[in-house]
Amino acid sequence: MLKETKKKEIMHVLLRHKERGWIISNPMNPSTKRVLSLKIKKIEKEEVFVSTTEYWYLRWWNTKANSYAYPYRETNRQQYVLRKDKDLWKVYETIRPYPRTSIPNRRKY
Repeated sequence: MLKETKKKEIMHVLLRHKERGWIISNPMNPSTKRVLSLKIKKIEKEEVFVSTTEYWYLRWWNTKANSYAYPYRETNRQQYVLRKDKDLWKVYETIRPYPRTSIPNRRKY
């Protein structure tokens, strides 16, 4: 259930950005991410629990205005549940806190 809720949340944000014309795939976009630390918390036969500290910098480009619209910059902690699928470990669930910042209310004057 939680996994499906996260998917819906991510899709909602991506669809909103698409409607606005915001992308991060424009040439020379400085967006990046970095795993600063990783700690394996628990290993079981079919599951592994991992904690990370991650840095995210997403610079959203507005294709309609032809300029950068919003920089998202966060360092956060996330927890991952990995499950074995045949011979591969795959992320089954990501547990993360809500961002400390949010997209500002942008009004046109």
